[in-house]
Amino acid sequence: MNILVAMDSFKGSLSSKEAGEAVMQGVKKGYPESKVDVIPIADGGEGSLEAIQILPGHFEFVFIHQLDRKKRMARYYRTKEAAYIECAEAVGLHLISSEELKPSRLTSFGVGELILDAMAKGANDIYVFLGGTGTTDGGLGLLQALGYACLDESGKVLPLYENPLLQTGIYT
Repeated sequence: MNILVAMDSFKGSLSSKEAGEAVMQGVKKGYPESKVDVIPIADGGEGSLEAIQILPGHFEFVFIHQLDRKKRMARYYRTKEAAYIECAEAVGLHLISSEELKPSRLTSFGVGELILDAMAKGANDIYVFLGGTGTTDGGLGLLQALGYACLDESGKVLPLYENPLLQTGIYT
């Protein structure tokens, strides 16, 4: 019997690969002669980089600004032609404590820094997985990291590393 196990993660407890391997062990107990393949999958949040590793490539590591503006090492997956960036890796809600969850200060800047690094290293195509983030800035920080000057309604440049959308009443 051939069996394919393709499971998403169990948030906070098992990665997609770990869950799949647990199922594989159970199948092997009941059907020891079976051939079981485990393929990690993800919904665009945490674990997306692990799922994409079926493609030949490697991880790139970059210091970025995470949600709360602190510097940390983040990674993305790189193939010959493309870069795969997981927003949760850069600005995931799981990366900061609940005490640091101040929506007006949470920025997507780190995602832009990963994109810049991929561009600098020659990626022709860049794919961004959007799930699992803790930012509410609508991508403003990402644009700022890419060098865009973002302006408010009066033409004043918006500050870096902040979410002025909450202060303007766009999000309430």
